Amino acid sequence: MKKIAWVTDSTAYLDEELRNHPDVYQVPMTIVLDNVEYLDGKDLTAEELYER
Repeated sequence: MKKIAWVTDSTAYLDEELRNHPDVYQVPMTIVLDNVEYLDGKDLTAEELYER
């Protein structure tokens, strides 16, 4: 039996149910600000991004 997984980047809106689904993977986007790299949602929240 083949298994299917869904992979998306962190810019896609996923509700709580999808984020916690075992077959859904969300890869954080890399954001570069002032020559410093951040991982979206890990090193930098949306609120912090808008503040900068």
